[in-house]
Amino acid sequence: MYEQYHNTTWKYYDHLVQVGGYKGAVSSGLAFEYWNPFSAKGTTYTPQYSQHYVGRAQIFNDLKSGTFPQVAWVIPSFPISEHSPANITTGMNWVKLVISSIMSSPYWNNTAIILTWDDYGGLYDHVPPPQMDKYGLGFRMPALILSPDAKQGYIDHTQYQFESTLKFIEWRFSLSPLTDRDLHANNLLNAFDFNQKPLNPPHLVPLTAAEFVAICPHINLARTID
Repeated sequence: MYEQYHNTTWKYYDHLVQVGGYKGAVSSGLAFEYWNPFSAKGTTYTPQYSQHYVGRAQIFNDLKSGTFPQVAWVIPSFPISEHSPANITTGMNWVKLVISSIMSSPYWNNTAIILTWDDYGGLYDHVPPPQMDKYGLGFRMPALILSPDAKQGYIDHTQYQFESTLKFIEWRFSLSPLTDRDLHANNLLNAFDFNQKPLNPPHLVPLTAAEFVAICPHINLARTID
C-alpha cells in the first residue's frame, strides 16, 4: 500500500518466510498467535504480498543488486535472536554481518539503521516506566542508531517508544500516522544532526564467546558458550 499510494518501497525480511515462503510465516506453529504478525484472518495473498515479505537472506542480494528498499524490517531467527538459551555472540555477529553489509554498500550514505530489541532482558531497572495510561509504557528497551547523520557518541534521554520508529518513518516519507500511538510518540530526530559532516561507517569486529565474557563478566554465559 505504501509503495502504491506514497511511492515508498519497503520489505519485511523474515526467517519464517525464508523457510516456507511468505505463507510459511502464517503456518509456522508459533506458540501464541500474538507472536505471529502474519496470522490475520481474511489476509489475501496477492503477488504484492510476496514481493514485500521475503526471506531474511534476501537482504544481501538486494544490497548487491541495487534493489534494497527505502524502508526495511529485518527479523532474525531464534538461534540468532540473542534469546536464552541461544548463543548471544552468534546473534551479535549476525547483526554485525547485516550492519556491515549495509555500511559497505552505496546505500550507507543515505541510511539510518535503528537496532532495537523486543525484551529488556529481565534485569532490574531503577527508572520506573512512565504512567501514560492504566498500563504504562513498560520497562526501557535498548536501542542503537547508526547513520552518517547520527550524533556521534550521543546518549539521547528523550522519551521514546516502539512507535517512535514509525513516527520517524512517517516523517521521512510524509506518511499519515497509523494510530494514536505513533501520532503522539516522540520522533527520533533528536538523535540526528543533518548539518554535520557525514560520519564514516565504524569498523565492527565480531566477538568470540570468550571476548564477550571478558567485556561482560557479570553475565553468566555458561549455557551459551560454544
